[in-house]
Amino acid sequence: MYAETQRLKQGSKLAVISPSSGLPYLFPETFELGLSNLREMFGFDIIEMPTARMEPTELYRHPELRA
Repeated sequence: MYAETQRLKQGSKLAVISPSSGLPYLFPETFELGLSNLREMFGFDIIEMPTARMEPTELYRHPELRA
C-alpha cells in the first residue's frame, strides 16, 4: 500500500539548486522569470541555494559544493 503524499500548495517552500550546469549564471533573465513565475503564479516560497547562480567553471572545480 502506498503512503499518501503531500502535495505542494501556496506557501510551500521550494529549494532551487543548479548542481551541474550553471545555466542560471549564463541566462539570469530566464532564471529570474522562472523564479518569478513560481512565486507569483503558484505562491511558492523560494529558497535559493548558494550554488544556484554559481559560474559553470566554479561548479566544475568544486564538486563538494554541488554535492
